[in-house]
Amino acid sequence: MVLSGMKYEFHHILCLTWILLSSDKM
Repeated sequence: MVLSGMKYEFHHILCLTWILLSSDKM
């Protein structure tokens, strides 16, 4: 349960970072 939760959080952070980097490039 905890592992899957951490995995979900990690994916969420990755998405947010990608969006921030993309907007920064533009």
